[in-house]
Amino acid sequence: MRGVLFPGAKGKGPRRSSAHPKGGHDGKVKVRRGQWFGLMWLVMGCLTGVATAQETDPLRPEVRKAVDRACEYLKQQGMQLAVQTPRASMRLGLTSLTLLALQKADAVGPNDPIVQEALGHIRQDIYDQELPNSYEAPYACALALLTLVELDPKAHAQEIRQLRSLMQSFQMPHGGVSCLRLKVKQRAGDTSMTQYGALAFWALDQTPQGVSSKSWQNLANWLLNAQHQSGGYPYEPHALGGGPRLGTTAAALSAIYICLARAKLGQRARAKQEDQNDGLPPALERVRPEGQKQIKLSPLSLPTGRLEQAAQRAEQWLQGKFSFREAEHKYVFYFLYSVERYHSFQELVHPDRQTSQKWYEQGVQYLLQRQRSNGSWGIGGTSTRIEVSRAPAPTAFAVLFLVRATRKMLQKVQPASGTLIGGRGLPPGGGPLELRGGQVRVKPLRGPADQLLGIMKDPNDPRFLQALSALEEMTQDPDPQMLSKLDRQLRELAQHGSPAAKAAAVRALGASGKMDVVPLLIRLLEDPEPQVMIAARDALRRISRRMEGFGLPDQPTNQQRQEAIRKWKRWYEMVHPQDTSSQNRTSG
Repeated sequence: MRGVLFPGAKGKGPRRSSAHPKGGHDGKVKVRRGQWFGLMWLVMGCLTGVATAQETDPLRPEVRKAVDRACEYLKQQGMQLAVQTPRASMRLGLTSLTLLALQKADAVGPNDPIVQEALGHIRQDIYDQELPNSYEAPYACALALLTLVELDPKAHAQEIRQLRSLMQSFQMPHGGVSCLRLKVKQRAGDTSMTQYGALAFWALDQTPQGVSSKSWQNLANWLLNAQHQSGGYPYEPHALGGGPRLGTTAAALSAIYICLARAKLGQRARAKQEDQNDGLPPALERVRPEGQKQIKLSPLSLPTGRLEQAAQRAEQWLQGKFSFREAEHKYVFYFLYSVERYHSFQELVHPDRQTSQKWYEQGVQYLLQRQRSNGSWGIGGTSTRIEVSRAPAPTAFAVLFLVRATRKMLQKVQPASGTLIGGRGLPPGGGPLELRGGQVRVKPLRGPADQLLGIMKDPNDPRFLQALSALEEMTQDPDPQMLSKLDRQLRELAQHGSPAAKAAAVRALGASGKMDVVPLLIRLLEDPEPQVMIAARDALRRISRRMEGFGLPDQPTNQQRQEAIRKWKRWYEMVHPQDTSSQNRTSG
């Protein structure tokens, strides 16, 4: 099934035959009476939480329609092709991948018959005697781990232990991942398998089984040693004549950022050990939402500085080369999921870094133009084998890309921005603190307002948090004349800043009370970042003086979001009918 499920995977594709299925916290704190001064330590403990919001559905209508059509194909045809695959390793990989895509698209529930049938095959196949020696085993086991951890790690603890043992056997002493069917001297590891090894380690660390620190350290060292002198990554780093490739460089970046994310969470785990109350001083205690997933991670020391440098070099190599068209005949659907995963973990490691979403828009356009009438995707004319072109893997990879599957996964475990008592969330980071009105906050930066906005364009500026705090202060006690002078800069920042800066600029625009900013605010209701969407909603309520707005909750479904947008547009047309060019002015 070469080029469909995994790059380089050897063997025949699925053909119809008989099958025999067998069976943190959200950053909020409350203060104990009379102990206010402990708040000064809040930044050391409060900003290390776990996101708790339920998944939102930020997909615009045409993308949601494409995903829904693809999921219908996967449920009606794709899963049957997967479970009827004759070879256990390919069946395990295809079944797990298809089920994972359906899960991430919210297209199935845990008790759906299709899920139970798929689980029967997964349970059977991970114990197949031929699995460890198959070429696809590292990929298939990693995908099975992701699927089982997503479903219920406690219910599938036995299977997860078996997969953990297999993944450990696939990691060579040098840290790279390789299949066991190769001769020992050929097991130098390859970038493609190693990225799935990193993904499997991440999934395992969300379970009680976990992964040893030695495995993580060896993995990080392999990634550092495997990088080509140009900055890119080849498929097999130690093979003669193997130069860097587009897909394998994205794969390596995915693995590098997984390592960096794990190290970051490990550092916060070490801080939590300093106090029985997760690192908080006695004056504070955590407020944990009921049913929230809590992950206990051991401290982990990795060469983060060198990994950051390796990521920077790889990203520089990618500049000017990134194109889905270039990858079209080189495992493009597999490549799509690698790219989504790389960017999602990058966002976790650098939450305040302003990054372009051009890669996602390119992928969306590529997929929307190529979806088949039955909702599937395939490798087109690159193969004459009907069974390969009908395989579910391309469609599953496409769905995982479109729904931002990795970001959805990380929203359950990533550290959230801390919410201070009585105040708004602050981005992770440092800066001078002050206690005012029972709140700990970053001390606002004093200076000309336009200078503050200039600083906020760069999240890496050491004064970023102070500038953000200053803008928040201006919003609380607005000066309409000053905000009017800053109108153009605020609009620009609201559209092109980091999530924290965009949200602050949106609140300032709302405080200005200007009616002609409404079209921009309505458009920002579609922003995929929850804090930006909430800021736009609240700004609209402030300008309209409709305190309940149109009922848009903090975690809306796509239907609720679109309904609110429709109602806000109708309201604006009623109160400002003469503004026929409003949509052309939303860019400021």
